[in-house]
Amino acid sequence: MKKKTATRKRAASVPAGRPLMRTMRMAAAPAMATGDPRIEAIQAAREAAEIVLAELLHRSEDVITADDMADLQPEIELARSTVNDCRQKEIDLTAAGVTIPPLEPASVAKLQSLAESIDAATVRAAVVSATLGGLAAILNSAIRIKAMV
Repeated sequence: MKKKTATRKRAASVPAGRPLMRTMRMAAAPAMATGDPRIEAIQAAREAAEIVLAELLHRSEDVITADDMADLQPEIELARSTVNDCRQKEIDLTAAGVTIPPLEPASVAKLQSLAESIDAATVRAAVVSATLGGLAAILNSAIRIKAMV
């Protein structure tokens, strides 16, 4: 009889460093933007920069001296800046792909009538301001004349 030997499966290697906390993706990304290779490249670059940042932050927890921390700090700031730049580029590229529909004629007419009423109010306010300025100058002159007499 053959003796059965227990076989052990080797555990999968766990990557070093703490796990990366993924950030939430933009909630209002249009469906057409997901197929854009530029946005996909920016997302991949952002995710890579997040992994680098997580690893640098993990290394900074093990640092003992201030000199070692001073050596890591510029790299951490560069990784943070890269993550933020990638996020902003992703937002910009997504916004560039969004089209704004033209206004309805009724809305355009209402906006034009509102603009005309604002223009009329502005002219009225300018006339009133000039009139009050003139009256103030006359009253100031009258006060000075009265003081002289």
